[in-house]
Amino acid sequence: MLTFKVIDTLKPSDDVLRMITNTKPSNIKISNGQTLLIERTNIKSVEPIIYELTYRNKSIVLWEYPINEIQGNHFYLPTTKETYSLNEVRKILSQ
Repeated sequence: MLTFKVIDTLKPSDDVLRMITNTKPSNIKISNGQTLLIERTNIKSVEPIIYELTYRNKSIVLWEYPINEIQGNHFYLPTTKETYSLNEVRKILSQ
């Protein structure tokens, strides 16, 4: 059986929270992420910070990873399966 050890807890940064609240979603749900170590191995696993944002006519799920985990961009949208920078996410949320 696999056992995991929590190495680090990932929390949203103030810049991201400020950006999200400026877009005025009707509902926000945020789940903290974690960096896990699979015990008896040297394999690390990262669970992202997950933002679930609900607007009047759309719902957006946004995952935030540490910078070195996914191709140099912090954010991933599972609906588009693409990675985005902070500025690109700002543009998406303002639409």
